[in-house]
Amino acid sequence: MKTTWLILIAALIIGAFTRSYQLIERFSYAHDTDLSAWIVKDMIIDGHPRLIGQLTSSPGIFIGPLFYYQLVPLYLISGMEPAATLFYPLFVGLFSIFSLYYITAKIWGRTPAALAALLYAASFLISQAERSMVPTTPVYLWTIWFIYSLHLLLVGRRRGLVLTAVLFSLVWHIQLVLGLLIPLSAGAVLISRKYSPKNFIWPAVLGLILMSPLVLFEVKHNFSQTRSLFGTFSSADEHIRTPLEKAVHVAGIAVKNANGVFWDRPASIPPPIVPGFILIGFLGIALAVPRLRITAAIFLTWMAMLTAFFIRHPINISEYYLSGFTVLWILMAALVLARLGRLGWVLVIVAVSVNLRLFITSTPDQEGYLARKNLVDFIAADARQQGYPCVAVSFMTSPGYDLGYRFLFYRKNLHVNRPDSLAPVYTIVFPHYRANRLDFTFQALGLVLPDYERYTDEAVKVSCSGQNSNITDPMFGFTN
Repeated sequence: MKTTWLILIAALIIGAFTRSYQLIERFSYAHDTDLSAWIVKDMIIDGHPRLIGQLTSSPGIFIGPLFYYQLVPLYLISGMEPAATLFYPLFVGLFSIFSLYYITAKIWGRTPAALAALLYAASFLISQAERSMVPTTPVYLWTIWFIYSLHLLLVGRRRGLVLTAVLFSLVWHIQLVLGLLIPLSAGAVLISRKYSPKNFIWPAVLGLILMSPLVLFEVKHNFSQTRSLFGTFSSADEHIRTPLEKAVHVAGIAVKNANGVFWDRPASIPPPIVPGFILIGFLGIALAVPRLRITAAIFLTWMAMLTAFFIRHPINISEYYLSGFTVLWILMAALVLARLGRLGWVLVIVAVSVNLRLFITSTPDQEGYLARKNLVDFIAADARQQGYPCVAVSFMTSPGYDLGYRFLFYRKNLHVNRPDSLAPVYTIVFPHYRANRLDFTFQALGLVLPDYERYTDEAVKVSCSGQNSNITDPMFGFTN
C-alpha cells in the first residue's frame, strides 16, 4: 500500500510538471480563450448574468455557463489578467490524476491504479489537452467519475444515483456527446435490480435543480436549443460519406487517439498495432477473470454506442468527439500491464520516458499569449506616443487566425476600428512570409507600422469620432 501511494505522489509530481512547466510560455491563446475572456468581461464589467456560454460547432446550440463562472474569481483576483486562468486547468489535471488513482483502486485494485495514474500523468496528448482553456477541459475528469458512477450503480449504492444525476446535469456545461452515455447508466440500474422508485426522487430533484439554467433558457427562448439539436440529424453531411466510410473514419480517429495517449507513433509502425494489442490483451484477461467481464462489456458497449451514433449522425467528427475514449484506453492498458508483473512496470516506465521526452522537446506556441500580449502592448504604446486616439488593425493571415485579440485590445483600453475607418492602420502578419517587410516581430507574429506621414491630426480625430469597433462589432461565438 505504501508503495502505491508513493507512486501516486510521483504521478502527481509528473502531472504537475507536464501541466505547469513553462506555464505562460505555452499558453496557447486563440479565439476560444479570447471569447471566454470576453464572456467573463460581459458578466463582471457589463453586469450580465448568463444562462449560456459560447456557441458550439452545432448551429443554435450553446455550451453551458459553468466554465465561465468558474473563471470569474480568477479574473477578479488578477485584475482581469487572462494568464491567471491557467490555474483552472492545472487544478483539473491534478484532480483528474488523483481521481483516476482513487477510482481505479476502488474498483480494480492499487496496482492498476498506480499504473493508470502514471500513464495519465505523463501522457503528452492528455497533458496538452488539459492545458487548454476551454469548457471541454474537464471531459477526462467527468469520464473518470462516470466510470465510478457505473460501478456504484452496479453494486446497488444509492449514492451512485446521486453521482449520476450530478454528472448528467453537467453535460451541457462540458460536452453534449457525454449525454449519449445515459443508456449505460440505465443498463447498470436494470442489472443491479436493487433500487426502488423512491430511490430516484432525490437524485431527480437534484438533477433538475442543477439543470435549471438550461431549463430556464429553453423556456425563455421557446426551446430553441432542443429544436436545433434535433435539427442536426437532418443536416447534410459535409463530406457525404457512406455508413461504411463513416465507420472507417470513426475507427481511424479512435486508433489515432489511442496511439496518442501512449507515444508518438513512428510512421513505419501501422496505427492499429498498439490499440490492437491493448484491446486483445484486455479481452483476454476479461475472459480469464470473471469479475472483469462486466468491465469489458461496459467498455465495448460504450465504444459501440458512440461509434453507431456517429455513423448515423451527419456531423463530420474529429478527435474532439471521441476524447472520452482516452480514459478507457488508459484503464485497459493498466489492467493488462498489471497482469504482466515486472514487464508491465518496465513498459510503463518506457511510456512515461517517451512522453516526457516528447513534452520537453516540444516547442511552445510561437503565436500564443506572450506573442499576442507583447504585440498588443507595443501597438498601445506606439499609438500613445504618436498621439492617436484610436487605431485600426488589419491582418495578413489565413481566415481564423485574425481572431483572438479583442480582449487583449480591451485590456489596453485601445479604441480599435476597422481598416476602412481611415484610422492609422497597424497590420498583424502571420506567418512572416506573407508580408514584403516587417517593422517588428513578436515570435511568429509580425507587425507593419502605419505610414505615419499620411495621417494628419484632424483626419485621425475625425476617423476616431465614431464607436469603438472592438467593443461594438459582433464577435464569433458570442451572444448576449
